[in-house]
Amino acid sequence: MLEVRNAHVKRCLNGVQWRMFFTTILCSILVFSCKPEGDTIPTSGIDKGLYPFLFDSGSYWVYKDSVTGSLDSTIVTSIDRKTIHTPTVPGGKPKTNSKTELFEIRYVSYPTNTKSFNMLIGRVISEYDWWTGYRYLSGKQIGDESDYAKINNVIDVLNVEGNEYKDVVKMRIRHQYDSSYLYYVDGVGLIKKQKIIRDTITETSNLLRYNTILRPY
Repeated sequence: MLEVRNAHVKRCLNGVQWRMFFTTILCSILVFSCKPEGDTIPTSGIDKGLYPFLFDSGSYWVYKDSVTGSLDSTIVTSIDRKTIHTPTVPGGKPKTNSKTELFEIRYVSYPTNTKSFNMLIGRVISEYDWWTGYRYLSGKQIGDESDYAKINNVIDVLNVEGNEYKDVVKMRIRHQYDSSYLYYVDGVGLIKKQKIIRDTITETSNLLRYNTILRPY
């Protein structure tokens, strides 16, 4: 009778041990398959001031040369969202503990069939690279400056080719041998461009008509 009881106890213990074993295995699977929130690399989004410049495919602008009257049109061919490890300095090693969002907008201009793209990252619109060629700074603070770009003025109302635009940001962009004034409006984009040589405006391009499609953020 005692041997039967001992055998029964042994079977019970074996059952408990097997259940504990399988429970341990299951918990291990759950622990290793679930990634802790602390391991997620945070991503910094673009500044809200750039939302009105997220132009989607099919957006277009037609510009008129104020001297010759010739027309030049630009159309958006694509817009792509990417994330990169947060840049530090040009050519430097990027940070590995944080990421930064950027948008690449690609254009083609006619009749020259010239391809180009802008990069929206942080609070700037840049041409080609994130660290050079700044074309726009968000915030609309007069005197704000970064790299070779400066917010020269914010104009209440500006008339361009018979169209009235409000809250126009006037940027001054310095190049190696000349400069330019770029005029921007939320939801519209570039409405006027002036080339400057030795403080004299030598060329002016005005927005004649446009159709912009904003990508929802």
